[in-house]
Amino acid sequence: MAVFSTRCRPRGKCSLQTRPRAFHGLSRIDFHGSISTDQGAVHRKFLINPWQIRVAVAFRSRLKDSRLWTGYNSSMIHEILPVGLLQCNCSIIGDEATREAMVIDPGDEIEDVVALVRKHNLQVKQIVITHAHIDHVGGAMKLRAATGAPILLNQNDYALLKMLDVQAAWIGVHAPGKVEIDRSITTGETVSAGSHTAQVLHTPGHTEGSICLYFEPAKKLVAGDTLFAGSIGRTDLPGGDPQKIMRSLHDTVLALPDDTVVIPGHGKLTTIGEEREGNPFLVKR
Repeated sequence: MAVFSTRCRPRGKCSLQTRPRAFHGLSRIDFHGSISTDQGAVHRKFLINPWQIRVAVAFRSRLKDSRLWTGYNSSMIHEILPVGLLQCNCSIIGDEATREAMVIDPGDEIEDVVALVRKHNLQVKQIVITHAHIDHVGGAMKLRAATGAPILLNQNDYALLKMLDVQAAWIGVHAPGKVEIDRSITTGETVSAGSHTAQVLHTPGHTEGSICLYFEPAKKLVAGDTLFAGSIGRTDLPGGDPQKIMRSLHDTVLALPDDTVVIPGHGKLTTIGEEREGNPFLVKR
């Protein structure tokens, strides 16, 4: 497993780095499919992601097809840390000038998240949740206790927060307890880490309250589980709706420029252009 680490400077390119981390001994997950890994080896095969439609991917490095991107107006720190049993992509975005930060989808392994925050001497101002599935929200209260930052989530997912014990049983993990939301966010609002501001895009379908975060100057979309490389979010769980996710994808997500880098909720990075041209769920036939 790898940690994605990007650092962007004025008018320059982002460098993408990786460092090894322990895999916590996971060998198999049974949940509408399975995940298998070779202990100590680089090669891993992910047969099914329980939050994603139609995944059958084998790859040698999570960074193999990751992109470098340009277009920042000021320096940005961005760490992408896969956390928890389902390897949710947790993003830490910080401003090198102000040292202010936001954390997106702290699903688990909060000690590691806090360590990265401290490594960059950042102060977390907001904890943003793209949707209320346990792998994205499970560690939010621990992070709020550690940082004092408010937790933001679209109100249409509040009902899913009352099901966290059920969700925990689905994947065989401990329930995180009650998660308290400080503020609802939706389309037309913004969230910020210093000078780095993202537009909130309400993209229902995977869940009723799913959101994406669009950092326009950075040409970057944090997509939660709405869009993946070569796939889209599943819609057969509570709150899912296949018509709504297709409407969100075509009317909102695919309206963004082709060179927008997409950070999905799980798996490798992609771009809007790549998904427009090659995603089997989005290609017009």
